[in-house]
Amino acid sequence: MKILTIILLSQLLIHCNSASWQYVGENTRAIQPSTDPKIDFPFEIEGPSTSPVSIPVTFSGKCGNNSEGNITWRFGDTGKEKVGNNPTYTFETKGTYSVDANCSIPGYETQKKTLVIIITDPDKGDGSQNQNQNPGQN
Repeated sequence: MKILTIILLSQLLIHCNSASWQYVGENTRAIQPSTDPKIDFPFEIEGPSTSPVSIPVTFSGKCGNNSEGNITWRFGDTGKEKVGNNPTYTFETKGTYSVDANCSIPGYETQKKTLVIIITDPDKGDGSQNQNQNPGQN
């Protein structure tokens, strides 16, 4: 009976090891759950590449298989943060800015993605600097 018990315990250790449990120690038979963070889940973000200054911009994201994760967005012009899948943000100064998005799901490693957006002058539409022009010349 003792031999059968040892064999069954060995079978259990092998099975547990393949199901997110890990073997601890060479001479022990103790097992514990793996605490290694997992990083395998979908994370997508979208947003425009350009927008006029002072116009609200909407970004969108999906964090996890069923959007169960939280996305924290950080806007490069002010460093302000918003949490959610579809934040709206208004850039008040023209320039090129990064928008960082962090996706976190409990038990998983946080993923980070970055978008770049160019905020343009609404009068010119291209973000270029005003140039001195002499109205008397053609």
